[in-house]
Amino acid sequence: MGNGPAETSDKNQAAPAAEDRNRILSWEEIDEDENASRLMQHAQAVGGAMQQPVRARAMSLIGDAQKFREQENFKDALTTLGKCADLPLSRRGAEHVKWDLSVVYLEYGRQLYRNKKYEEALIQFETGWALIPNTKFQYNIALCAQKLGDKKRAIQACQLYLARPEGNADIRDVIGTIVQLSEELHTGAEATPEAAKTEQKLAGDLYVAKKWDAAIEHFLKAFQLAPHPDFLFNIAKAYEQSDRPTFAYDYCEQYLQKVPGDAKGTQLMQELKRRFKHKTE
Repeated sequence: MGNGPAETSDKNQAAPAAEDRNRILSWEEIDEDENASRLMQHAQAVGGAMQQPVRARAMSLIGDAQKFREQENFKDALTTLGKCADLPLSRRGAEHVKWDLSVVYLEYGRQLYRNKKYEEALIQFETGWALIPNTKFQYNIALCAQKLGDKKRAIQACQLYLARPEGNADIRDVIGTIVQLSEELHTGAEATPEAAKTEQKLAGDLYVAKKWDAAIEHFLKAFQLAPHPDFLFNIAKAYEQSDRPTFAYDYCEQYLQKVPGDAKGTQLMQELKRRFKHKTE
């Protein structure tokens, strides 16, 4: 993950260059289903079936919030939308206002991140995530946590980010970040701690039971406790078995970076390329 926040960009753009990976995601990249939220487009839905005075007040507040956004005065935009949320809105209107609040928390967090106010930015991203739990919020949370030196929190956020459907261009970078941070947490550790052995045993049992997601979760916990390369191989195998070749490929690649030329890793990589050629290229 790269060196600074990116400006708003098209969601179909190519993956960022290596030097630009550490950038916070803009709303266009977070919103997979429609273009960036436009508060004024929501005004009609917010006011829809309500009494005229409430509708007029809601539309007025949304208009004010939009003006504040255009001025990048996100604090006042949040305050204004909060007043709108306190109105007796319809269910649909309340959902639109919640969505718009989430958008502004994202934008405010980006502004704070650019100004190197990482603790404050983290609060905005976490608040937005609480409103609309889109896992891409976790990408920005991971970046803030890294800046604040909280490696465990960054790892957790990366894992939550990867919980979304695969097919995103930055999966390899995020997996690489998980591996790197896990190793940094345990630099110099040689023996596998007992806690890691416990997690490994539980993950193995879950693997045999074909409970792939749970097995992956516990292999990841084991790796964080003691970053041994074999855990990466096991994670890759679990992803292969659960028919998620992109993750399998990238974890296998991480494994082979630790043990170049390893026979089982090489065999797995060849098998992934053979079985999922159209998915891993």
